[in-house]
Amino acid sequence: MKIKQITYLFLMIVCVSLESLAQEKDVSPKRFEYLERRTISFVVGNQEFEIDFTDDDLARTPFWDIEKKPAPIPTERAIDIGRKSLEKYVQTPAEWRVEKVHYDKVGNDKWVCIVAFRSPTSEVGDSDEFTIVIKMDEKVIEPKVSLLQKAIK
Repeated sequence: MKIKQITYLFLMIVCVSLESLAQEKDVSPKRFEYLERRTISFVVGNQEFEIDFTDDDLARTPFWDIEKKPAPIPTERAIDIGRKSLEKYVQTPAEWRVEKVHYDKVGNDKWVCIVAFRSPTSEVGDSDEFTIVIKMDEKVIEPKVSLLQKAIK
């Protein structure tokens, strides 16, 4: 009889210890949530641009219910923000034509606005498109820029 009581007491202590350890280590499912990562890469001239972000980067941006409310950033405003950002990367931003403006869902409930501009010198079929990603708080996710290596002949 005493062995059963001791065993029961021992198991209770182990369970309480494991529970407190789990709380201390915070092994809740939230800690292991999947982060959606997006990467947009493009080349203009001799430079490569890479825009990399996750839904976590958008955590503090406003919520938008696309089915119930108009976009937090109207199209005209998105184009203005995009063109202002474009000024940092190209010499004649006013000559670049707006190719498209659209909204992209990232993760479960966050959105970005994507504005693409086409180079004034590009021909049909060329890929001279510059992409600007704008968070719903009107801040641009700046691209990482690197120079392309010349091909070895």
